[in-house]
Parts: sequence; C-alpha cells; structure tokens
Amino acid sequence: EVLNEYSDPMQDPLRTLVLPVLEGLSDREVGRRIGVDHKTVAGIRRGTNPHRSTKEKLWSLAWEVAESQSDDPSPQVLALLAEGRGIDGT
Repeated sequence: EVLNEYSDPMQDPLRTLVLPVLEGLSDREVGRRIGVDHKTVAGIRRGTNPHRSTKEKLWSLAWEVAESQSDDPSPQVLALLAEGRGIDGT
C-alpha cells in the first residue's frame, strides 16, 4: 500500500513566519538584500516555491529584520524568534 502525503503549502514556515516578517519591505528591497530579482520575490510572495539557497537567504533576512524589531516585536516576529532560525523552521 502506498500513501501519498502532500504538505499544505500554507503551513510552510516560509509562508507563516518568514514572509509576514518581510511584509514591510518591498519586493525590490527584499530582492536587493538577498541578491535576486524583484520579480523572483514577487513570485515567491504569490506562492512559487523558491530554490533552497533563496529560501535560506529569506530566512536570514527575516531573522535580521526580526532582531532589528526586537524592541517592539509583532506576533510574526515573536513566532519567528520562538521557532528559531532554519530552513524548515526547526
């Protein structure tokens, strides 16, 4: 017996933790800071799954933004800090 298991993309830590922290930055700013085209960032925000290296850079940028907001953290920032830094949120 084979069981196909599909993960819910809306439960992906990239979508639930990282992107909400980066909401205050434009696609161009995120792209500039992680070294990708702003259209790539726009695509990721629309649901495209990024390459692993881009995902790593997004996590790093979100962590940087979260740390800079630590005096007045939003719920997303608190979740990111609690979840820890990592590609898969672990």
